[in-house]
Amino acid sequence: MLREVLRHHDALPAEDRAFYGALFAQGEVFTVQVEYLPNPLLWVTTTPEQARWMREQRNDAGGLESVVMSAADARDLLTAMGTEVPRPPRRTNRAGVTR
Repeated sequence: MLREVLRHHDALPAEDRAFYGALFAQGEVFTVQVEYLPNPLLWVTTTPEQARWMREQRNDAGGLESVVMSAADARDLLTAMGTEVPRPPRRTNRAGVTR
């Protein structure tokens, strides 16, 4: 989702483009709207390292604290708060082995 938004912002400085390029090299980033957090958008990343990078980048800008979590941590939070979280589909690799 974030990748699609950035695709339409040509005026993004080169330094920011480099940051997001490195971020997306590790996996996707998307948002989930939740009403029980101070900021209703929960940023979900593929890896914990991406979450750390985003927190450092976004929390420095304008003093606004963003809620950024890896997918595994977000699943735990949403489940604990009573939000039903569907299981991701099982994937089969080229050899036919289910992961």
